[in-house]
Amino acid sequence: HRRPSVSELLLVRHGTTADNLAARWSGWRDTPLSENGVFQAALVAERVAIYFPAQVVYTSPLQRALQTATCIGQRLGLTPHSHDGLKELFFGEVEGLPDQEVRQRYPEAYAAAMDFTNLDFGWPGGETRRQFVERIGRTMTGILAADTGERTLVVGHGGMISVFLADFLEGDASQWPKYMVSNCSLTRLEVTDHGPRLVLLNDCTHLEGA
Repeated sequence: HRRPSVSELLLVRHGTTADNLAARWSGWRDTPLSENGVFQAALVAERVAIYFPAQVVYTSPLQRALQTATCIGQRLGLTPHSHDGLKELFFGEVEGLPDQEVRQRYPEAYAAAMDFTNLDFGWPGGETRRQFVERIGRTMTGILAADTGERTLVVGHGGMISVFLADFLEGDASQWPKYMVSNCSLTRLEVTDHGPRLVLLNDCTHLEGA
């Protein structure tokens, strides 16, 4: 019998930003890491280098992810590969607005957004969840196919990671709230010919004191 090939996938959400702290809707808004976010990135980089040294690193091109990935890459001696397909969901007209302002200016859309099972929802001028799921699925399928048998690390965004996990593990992207992850958390999967296995989800033990 052919021995199944095993790939290991590490998912890291970017470090904290000022927009995160201000509860702003930041999809494609290109904000940098906060001072604490830079510190978090150094901590997760150390954890990865010691326990899960990856052979390849991919990242969203948005600078909060790219900064995090660059910190990890420097620790591993790798240059991250930037991929547009790993961007967060595009929020359209509400990009950069504080959550409270979005509630006030777009009450009907906000109520619709709270129906997490509605994959056809999209903010005015933005990307629908279904489009987002398809984009992330295509991107991650390509990454996994390219790096079979390797330990691959992907630095992305909260929505990107949770949607991917729900779709990949359950075949149901509407289950994404079950897989929400914190800034600079580490999530780990093993992927074989028989399917994926979730080993770690939203592990933040390396961030104690951050």
